[in-house]
Amino acid sequence: MAETATPAPRKTLLLRIGVHECRGPLTPILGYLRMLQTGRAGDLTDMQRRILDEMEKSAAKLRGVVEEMEELSPLEAGSVKFTYAPIDLSALIAQEIPAVASAPEREVPIRLIDQSPTVMVNGDLARLKKSFNSLLFSYRLELAPTDELCVAIDRIVDDNPPAVRVTIASAERVEQLRRIPESELSPLVEFRSGLGYRLSIARKIIEKHGGRIFSQTEPGRDPETPKPLGAVMILPEA
Repeated sequence: MAETATPAPRKTLLLRIGVHECRGPLTPILGYLRMLQTGRAGDLTDMQRRILDEMEKSAAKLRGVVEEMEELSPLEAGSVKFTYAPIDLSALIAQEIPAVASAPEREVPIRLIDQSPTVMVNGDLARLKKSFNSLLFSYRLELAPTDELCVAIDRIVDDNPPAVRVTIASAERVEQLRRIPESELSPLVEFRSGLGYRLSIARKIIEKHGGRIFSQTEPGRDPETPKPLGAVMILPEA
């Protein structure tokens, strides 16, 4: 008897369809924009050039979301292969902080509170870097320009096996959040305006490493969308 292929999960299928349906019209839109910007369709006034530049920025953001959907689809399906090796987690986070802190969208100081100078985990370096970058980028957007984002790294020795807890929050909240038990935290708030699928990808990567990720939240304007105040990520220690 011939084997029957296992149908793709509904969420994976929806992501695949979304990628296909968005990429089709987006490709010629970007092509025509570049043609206009280079003057191949005639000379442009300064105002027309500014309008086209803004259109290109918006189209580029949409292309980025499509690429994230394309990346998330195989992660949801469990078909992505990870390459694991010992990683110094403190060093990895310290390397990511400067790039995120000075990102052009919004500059916010980020400080590493590292009470365990060398904390090793087994992980896929490139994908863990991507996860931390997304988390730091996300939570810096929640802060006022005068605030400081802090990252604390703690070892949880009473876990079996021992684990590493990474807390991300504002300077005024980070110490409180470090002490909150895992059982009192909420699932990660993944879907937020302006972030596309970055946090969903980060969550799937952390889970693929045997980790867990949570949020601390408070009620937002929309009862179904709580406001995230900080994140806690737990990874098994190597």
